[in-house]
Amino acid sequence: MLDEALRERLSRWYVQAVGASGIAAIGDPDISLGDLPSEGEPLRFSFEIGVRPVATLGEWRGLEVARREAAVAEQDVERQLEETRERLARLEPVERARRAATSS
Repeated sequence: MLDEALRERLSRWYVQAVGASGIAAIGDPDISLGDLPSEGEPLRFSFEIGVRPVATLGEWRGLEVARREAAVAEQDVERQLEETRERLARLEPVERARRAATSS
């Protein structure tokens, strides 16, 4: 019974602590409980969680980056076109008039 009550309260305390701190928690917390205290003693525990890092943008104005031109071999282009044709091809029956059989 104590275990169930403790789990329920720990969940609430975790939500309150994360909300009050304003951090962006990632994943589930690891909960560390020490030994259960004697009556009248405080319960000690800790939550360990992953947090989303805060990104800071450096100076980007004025940066120049060289652009590489893509080099593709003609055979690679042809192979890709053929694969696309095969993948998108549809077979449809064609109605044609039959020729009458002639006897010789």
